[in-house]
Amino acid sequence: YVKIDPCPYGDPNGPGDIAKTKQLVQKSGYAGMSVTVWGNTKDPRPAIVDYYRDLLDQIGFKAKTKVLDQQVYYGTIGLRKTHAQTGFTAWYQDFPHPADFFQPNLSKKALASSPTFNFQFKSNPVVDRGLAKLTPEIDPATVASEWAKLDRAVVEDANVAVYGNELSTTFMSERMDFHDCSGVH
Repeated sequence: YVKIDPCPYGDPNGPGDIAKTKQLVQKSGYAGMSVTVWGNTKDPRPAIVDYYRDLLDQIGFKAKTKVLDQQVYYGTIGLRKTHAQTGFTAWYQDFPHPADFFQPNLSKKALASSPTFNFQFKSNPVVDRGLAKLTPEIDPATVASEWAKLDRAVVEDANVAVYGNELSTTFMSERMDFHDCSGVH
């Protein structure tokens, strides 16, 4: 990750520009279109989905929500036949390497699985070429600038809008080796 400064999309800490967004929706020809915002039952995700639906309504869409139990959610939206338009997703890193995000979520290779975590059902050739070039490298720090370019390509493609990072706490016994233990073990 390399911070883009100044952000070409406006102040990330400033208020959104609802008026400008309404104009863009009108100009797109999609004003009034029905949109279903998908989400799951894990708290606080239903509230996030409701907020997202309300924002879509404010900018000119006719939005509704579809909230599924978390146990079936990802398997459902990961099927092409579901036609999930937009919604909430989360991703937890399995191992400390950039490919762990790009490969399962954004690559053409991920589309071979059904269900898939590539919920856009789209491949970005820049991502696929970058993965082919960068994943054989064992130490991502040696090609960090190339991974940053790949990150930028995803942002500019605008299929995935990252809005935050979820923080969680893990309580462990003092008898455990904290440095060599992961919260998922």
